[in-house]
Amino acid sequence: MKRILLIWIAVAFTINLSGQIQGYVLDKETNQPLPGCLVKIREINKATLTDANGFFIFNNLPHGTFLLEFSYLGYENKSIQISYNSEAINLKILMTPSPIRTDEIIITGWLPGSQHTSAMKVENINLNTSNLILPSVLSSLTTVPGVDIISKGLGVGSPVIRGLSKTNIVVLNNGFRLEDYQFSENHPFFIDNFGTKKIEVIKGPSSLLYGSDAIGGVINVLWEDPATVGHFNTDFSLQYNSNTRGTMSSFGLKSSGEKISWGVRLGYNINGDMKDGLGRQVTNTRFLMQDFKTFLIFNNEKTSHKFFLQYDKNKLGLCVEPAFSLVNDNNLLPYNFYQDLTHLFFGNKNTIFLNSSISIHANFSYEFNRRGLRVIKDQPMPIDMKLNNFTYEIYFSKDLGRLTFITGSQGWFVQNNNYGSSVFLPNYNSYNTSAYSLLKILLNSKIHFITGLRYDYSFIKLWPIIDTTTSAISPKYKNLSGTLGGTMRIGKYTLIRFNSATAYRNPNAAELGELGIHAFRYEVGNPNLRSQHSFENDLSLH
Repeated sequence: MKRILLIWIAVAFTINLSGQIQGYVLDKETNQPLPGCLVKIREINKATLTDANGFFIFNNLPHGTFLLEFSYLGYENKSIQISYNSEAINLKILMTPSPIRTDEIIITGWLPGSQHTSAMKVENINLNTSNLILPSVLSSLTTVPGVDIISKGLGVGSPVIRGLSKTNIVVLNNGFRLEDYQFSENHPFFIDNFGTKKIEVIKGPSSLLYGSDAIGGVINVLWEDPATVGHFNTDFSLQYNSNTRGTMSSFGLKSSGEKISWGVRLGYNINGDMKDGLGRQVTNTRFLMQDFKTFLIFNNEKTSHKFFLQYDKNKLGLCVEPAFSLVNDNNLLPYNFYQDLTHLFFGNKNTIFLNSSISIHANFSYEFNRRGLRVIKDQPMPIDMKLNNFTYEIYFSKDLGRLTFITGSQGWFVQNNNYGSSVFLPNYNSYNTSAYSLLKILLNSKIHFITGLRYDYSFIKLWPIIDTTTSAISPKYKNLSGTLGGTMRIGKYTLIRFNSATAYRNPNAAELGELGIHAFRYEVGNPNLRSQHSFENDLSLH
């Protein structure tokens, strides 16, 4: 292991190769330059704007294959794939005038790519000013057909995709898998408005990409982009919601140079009880959310490194019957019968570009989640659980022109411990590891295929809730999942998309070992449960 680490460091930091991609962005009909066109290289999180002559340039690039994105108001989005080897690349990009910005670039998947080349339709929710006025960013999910939320108030919501929810859906934070006791609709994910640029939603089975639980689909919350190269940006926003007497404020700083980009954001969101359509107060829907986010991106001539850190401290009132007799005022802050939540998240993405066609990706994350129930103000919490979640993802990508081959491993380790006086969910450790391969095939400019296979091995160890001679249980699960799909263009304006996929979901800790009162009912787990499997065919015309 020590030798492998030394080799990794040597490859990452001792090889110095630099590259340059430059060009002009012009109007296709008039051949006039388009100043201020946004140009992005998603793989290394670099962006720049064209100057008055439509000229752009990227310096100090590693040798590799990149997807360049071009977006300009009033023109169709454009993307091209570039394989940079040694010589500087000069481009001439012609943009087509159009009020519709078609063929967006999507991130949810192994590598960034065009919407029209993905076998799975990815819905994009761009969080602009019009939908950020909502007190909770989860409310924006309801704008996607087939997607809804189970709501216990504006601060407490659980997403639903095609009727499936909770542990049938995987939620990602900037591409990293979250674990937030999602077996209950009373346990919201740590998703907030602050520093969130876009949400991508996959409807349908995605176990090949994300393992267990992705039967209903995947929700990926994407952070804001770095500043364009050579720029320093600052912003402040303040919003008031008359329905909840709530205020939401956000302050951000970010800067980008040729090699280093960074950003910091602070958020504060406080809302009182909401009112229904008849003007009646909905008791204990009040909440307080405090958020800190920062990112650091470092690119040298051979590698790209991205670091993400998020800290949340939330108090979320629960709109449930026992709270009605304990909460009888109109204060803003929750003080009785609320969830007291602390969340820390750290993510790290690394890419080594061996040459113009081969890259190695290594991604790691750590998540700490403390979830407590405060029934009476200033009294100890009867429910107090602490969860640690470690994830890893290491894969190899080879671009062969019309073929892209990806193979690797993905897994996680989850640990939960109880510290409160009331215990209904057992202490447990959960382990998962997998091996997979994926092949993308480009037959021609109009037909794309994707196929892949994945094998997962998982086991979970649960300790008994009641102190008896009964030993811990350790069920094991082995699952195989796969997919076959593609897209085909017909003419200029029509696209056919199809996908056949299998998925699975292992029983969660609550289903296996829960014992006690939860959500005001007595629940008993079954340690003999087996994995749940699904098979789905999707066919769509766009």
